[in-house]
Amino acid sequence: MFSWTTFDAMPIVAILRGFAFDETRALVAACREAGILNFEVTMNTVGAPSQIEALAKDHADCNIGAGTVCTLDELSAATGAGATFIITPGLFPEVVARAKQQAMAVFPGAFTPTEVYQAWELGADIVKLFPASVLGADYLKDLRGPFPQIKLMPTGGVSSENLEAYRRAGACAFGVGGTMFERSLVAEGRWNEVTARARALCAAYERASTSA
Repeated sequence: MFSWTTFDAMPIVAILRGFAFDETRALVAACREAGILNFEVTMNTVGAPSQIEALAKDHADCNIGAGTVCTLDELSAATGAGATFIITPGLFPEVVARAKQQAMAVFPGAFTPTEVYQAWELGADIVKLFPASVLGADYLKDLRGPFPQIKLMPTGGVSSENLEAYRRAGACAFGVGGTMFERSLVAEGRWNEVTARARALCAAYERASTSA
């Protein structure tokens, strides 16, 4: 079952896309050392359901979910593997509706004001603002004007350098992938550097939350 207590303690979702399972294991361990406990294995990763199932068993105190869920078949595979939340890259109403029926936490992707509002009306727990890097924190702040009730999670290009700006603009959560899991670090097994990047992200969140 998805734990909001765990999520809210450090609302950073680590996005694991395209990694072999031994790499995924090492990355999860590196992030856990820094205090991140929310992990998304994207469904376009080879063997994604198997990775989700193993992580759910090995890290029962974490939130393990599925990302890049675009179809009902992918949703079924994710839930069958034990995912407790799903994240979509775009707005797919039938996927959101089915996931809500199954009492999953749902973070659908949206970009325009219309999509953001539609995602919230469909029952999104948090709306993933993607790709956030295109317009940055000012765009998220502008969205919060007419939609103060909508929880937003910027994803795409989020880093320790800009997370504070997103937080101060009103973001409640953050999806982070490439800036933390740089391919050269993974290829060379530099897990300590991954942990350092994860710690920097957590520190940025804590600084922004304290000063908010």
